[in-house]
Order: sequence, then structure tokens, then C-alpha cells
Amino acid sequence: LRPTPTLVGVHDTIAENYPELAFASRKHERFWRAKVRLALWQADRCLTVSHYSKRCIEATYGYPAAKIDVVPEAASPIFTPGGDEREDFLLYVGGISPSKNLGALLEAFAGLENATSATRLVLVGDYRGDRFRGCYEELEKASQELGVADRVEFAGYVPDEGLVELYRRARLFVMPSFDEGFGLPAAEAMTCGAPVVVSSGNALQELVGDAGLAADPRDVEALRTAMDRVLADEALAGQLAARGVRRAAGLSWDETARGVVRALESTVLA
Repeated sequence: LRPTPTLVGVHDTIAENYPELAFASRKHERFWRAKVRLALWQADRCLTVSHYSKRCIEATYGYPAAKIDVVPEAASPIFTPGGDEREDFLLYVGGISPSKNLGALLEAFAGLENATSATRLVLVGDYRGDRFRGCYEELEKASQELGVADRVEFAGYVPDEGLVELYRRARLFVMPSFDEGFGLPAAEAMTCGAPVVVSSGNALQELVGDAGLAADPRDVEALRTAMDRVLADEALAGQLAARGVRRAAGLSWDETARGVVRALESTVLA
């Protein structure tokens, strides 16, 4: 509450858009909303990571668009394309929580036409330490009910050095979230040359553009069809991978740092 110029970063409004998927109780939801409102009330400017998030912050909290700076994230320099031979597995990286729509991913995976009994789905994410609501037990049960439990691997937390190898070797990276503010794992996957399928209608589609396929996260059949297209067409997979590498090359933490500095300078001058 001191009269100090303040820049507040709001990464996304996932918790606001899908509170039933993010919080274990109404108390937690009320606390979260109050915290963000108080932060923005004190802020001279707001910093976020995509134009999609900027629109959401304006719509959700009524914060003036003219005071919101967009500075995208980027993959760490450790993520680079490699000559690794693609292996027969699909990859997801991120939270193991309801908003990530992993139930639909399991269902789509179970119905793939262009997969074999050897094709695996690897889900990378800390399913024990997430501070938001998790759904590991539900997903494990769903994989059993769908008959794919023996082909689904919950890998837990994987450090960046291990992620590089997974991105380079996966036949396909899939991120079907209901909502995302940016989608850093998708940027990492593109940087490493993995073809990607993401959900439409959020920042993932903005990030990926024509370097991947996008499907309605509420339409399991559309998601399955997109995944099958890439698995069945090596030429398409190669095109998407090449486009992804080029698109991700336009993002860098150096440019992100410069963008943050510009936002700080604008805050001081506000």
C-alpha cells in the first residue's frame, strides 16, 4: 500500500474461468479472487504473457487494456532440436489437474486408429506437489476403465535435461487444456522439433499458429482425429515439426527480459 510504482504480473485467468476445476473449496476460490483483485487495484500496470491472457484479464477484472503489457515466455536454451529417432509414444507435459483436460486425452488415446498395442502415452507432471486441485487418482482409474492402463505412464516430475530427450523422441506432443495463458511446454516441444496438437480457443492456438493442429478441447472425437492425422501422415508430422522449430525460434528469454524492462520503465513513468 506504499506509494511505490507497481507492476503486477498476472499469468492467466484459468482459475477464474474454471474455478470448479482449480479449487477444492469456495473458500480457496474467494481468497484467490480477492488476492488478484487487490494486486491489480494497487498496480500501475499489469504484465502478462499472451494477447489471449490480456483479453481475459480485461474481461474478468475490468483492468484497462492500455495498461496491460504482453511479454511472451520462451523455452530455455537447453531445449534444442536433435537428431533423435522418434519412438512410438505420445507426450504430454504440464500439470496433472482437471483444467488440463487429460481425461479427454486418455479417451482420445484409447480410440486412436493409427496406433498399435505398443504405442504409449507418457504424462509428465508432478501429480503430488501441485498446489492447485489434482486429479491423478481419477486419471489412473480412467486409464484402467478404458483398457489402456498398461500403455499409459505417469512419469511425475522430469527435470529439463530429461524433458529434452522426451520432446526429441516423441512422435507427437499433445496439450488439450481447457485453458492456457501461454503454454510453455508446447513452446519447448516445438523448439525440440516435436509435432504438436493443442486445444483451440486459448493461448495455445495463439502460440502454435500454423505450426500445429488445434482441436476443440470439449470434442474428444476432434482431438482424436487431429492426433490420428499426425500419426498417419509422416509428411505432415515433418512439416509441423519444421514449422514449430521456426516459430519457436522467434521466442527468446533475452527478448522477454527486454520486454519486462520496457514494462518496468512504463510503470515508473505512469
